[in-house]
Amino acid sequence: MLMKNLRDTEQIAALEQQMFLLRQKNKGKIVLFTSSRGKEGVSTIIFNLSLHIAEKYPERNILIIDANVNSPMLHTALNIPLSPGLNEAIKENRSLAESIHVVPSSCSIHVVPSGSNGVVKKVITPEVFSSFLANIESRYDWILIDAPPILESADALSIINIADMIFLVVQAHKTTSDVVSKTKTYLEKQDCIIDGVILNRVRKVIPDWLYKRL
Repeated sequence: MLMKNLRDTEQIAALEQQMFLLRQKNKGKIVLFTSSRGKEGVSTIIFNLSLHIAEKYPERNILIIDANVNSPMLHTALNIPLSPGLNEAIKENRSLAESIHVVPSSCSIHVVPSGSNGVVKKVITPEVFSSFLANIESRYDWILIDAPPILESADALSIINIADMIFLVVQAHKTTSDVVSKTKTYLEKQDCIIDGVILNRVRKVIPDWLYKRL
């Protein structure tokens, strides 16, 4: 389960600091996390980041939106229902506020889960997302979006321009440079600037000379 993954506190703290510095440079509060392909750890990063911010700044409210509707994970990690969520809001034209759940262990973390299973029939567009966020954005200090993989879902490219910051999660020792380069090209065609690359699941190898001394 995602909940059992240990937090790399140094990496998460550095990420939070980078977000803060970018915001100081007139960047906004909407931060989108994506990857080239699935299972690179996007949900894990968001989960750990939200806990870090909530623990460090308990007075700050965080909204997480799980837009990875075909492979949702955050509802399990954060112990909230899968629905109502983004799927219902899009299909039924509901207000996004109706799909917000409060995380039981932290009242400062609120989540819009992906919603009921099944592919969204109505296309997720920047207009839809902007409309959703218009009425609730002022309530939150940070809005974190778990976006689908760039190379596997058209939804990712359709919503990415609503973000004030974009971070690309790359799984170490798995994602090749060619795949990352292709993702970068896709984003550039959408006039998107990557604000940071997060190298996830880095293996810390003990040097042979040190290993012999252990």
